[in-house]
Amino acid sequence: MSALELIQDNSTRWNSWFRSIERAIGLRDRLDLFCGRYQSTTGHGPDAYRLSAQDWDELHGIHTALRDFNAATLLTQGARPSLMDWFPTLDCLLREISETKDHFAGRQDEGDPLCETWAALETRASIAWDKCHEYYCNRQMNWRQRYPDDGDLPPAYYAAQVLHPGRKWAWFRQEWVDAEGGTDEQRRWFQDAQRSVEDL
Repeated sequence: MSALELIQDNSTRWNSWFRSIERAIGLRDRLDLFCGRYQSTTGHGPDAYRLSAQDWDELHGIHTALRDFNAATLLTQGARPSLMDWFPTLDCLLREISETKDHFAGRQDEGDPLCETWAALETRASIAWDKCHEYYCNRQMNWRQRYPDDGDLPPAYYAAQVLHPGRKWAWFRQEWVDAEGGTDEQRRWFQDAQRSVEDL
């Protein structure tokens, strides 16, 4: 496909909205020029659908929100994704979605013509964060009901990170203990995770 062709989103292809918006943003000058030069006799030509500066600003916001999901998809694609890829990918998504949510919250100034748009995108980012956190905590699998004595996650998930030569326990310390100064709850969680891996 030519780098100058627009991309149509579709409901069966991952990240198609992201790619469609990204291509449109890259072709903004050409699209504006085409719509500006086109003279429709019926009022239904491209000039009638020309995007305003506010429309483009909104597309940039949506593009920002979807960029991290595209990156996560690329990181975990292929025939050999494993549990060791799972923690860092969801951890990164949770962090980036939280920053995106704060970004949209900060743009909701009085008098901003896109104030309602930013509020809606903040709400969607909050829902996305909740869903990622649900997967991170493994609630989809009713883990606590099946294994009530274990920690937040199955020991195999912790072990997959610990056995990775580039991560080991240092990754957990960096992400969940040292990063926040190590609260009592975080230290307890870390110790429980270590015990569960030792038992495994």
